[in-house]
Amino acid sequence: MVLNRILWEQSVTSISTSPTDASLIKRCRAGDRTAFSGWFDSRRGDLKAQVHQRLYGRMLRRVDASDVVQELFLDADQRLPELQQSELPLDGWLRILLKQKLVDLQRRHIHAAKRSVRRERPMDCPGSNGEHPKDGLAADVSSPSMHLQRIESRDQVQRVLANMAEVDREVLVLRHFQNLSNAEVAAALCISSNAASNRYVRALMHFRQQLAVTSTVG
Repeated sequence: MVLNRILWEQSVTSISTSPTDASLIKRCRAGDRTAFSGWFDSRRGDLKAQVHQRLYGRMLRRVDASDVVQELFLDADQRLPELQQSELPLDGWLRILLKQKLVDLQRRHIHAAKRSVRRERPMDCPGSNGEHPKDGLAADVSSPSMHLQRIESRDQVQRVLANMAEVDREVLVLRHFQNLSNAEVAAALCISSNAASNRYVRALMHFRQQLAVTSTVG
């Protein structure tokens, strides 16, 4: 996470304001969309590199950095009038928009994963090793010795996850359904690795408690 932040800050320095940019930037800040398009195009390569540095795992495989940058351009172009009332430098303003867009992408990725929790069919959410994610989560909790026990526990695991608090379910879905590492979860949730680890431990503890309750009731 620290290395990723350093790389992010280093890449930011490449979006710099040279003396030759001064006139162009002035036109951008005045709302000149033609000037903004030219200024933005000169920075597409740097922006794509930043997208690659900020996205992890399946997100990076599913998302085309060029598409993200193009969406950023369309969003920034639409919001260009905001610059006239902003004290932020143009590159800083664009950097904020990019970070917001990446967070939105990561959130949508998380929500898509959480929808898979509610699906019934075993093949809907396969793990990287072919094992159903619910089997893996159940194994983490109860370590059943027989595969049949894991299969029978799927519905119970699904019910527990569906009833958990959003903050707990989110981190469990990322770890067990998306197979993300702790560092990747931290990046997706925009928190530190330590915070992601603590959140996961608490979520797993809550999951175990709720699973024990449903097992007793059942």
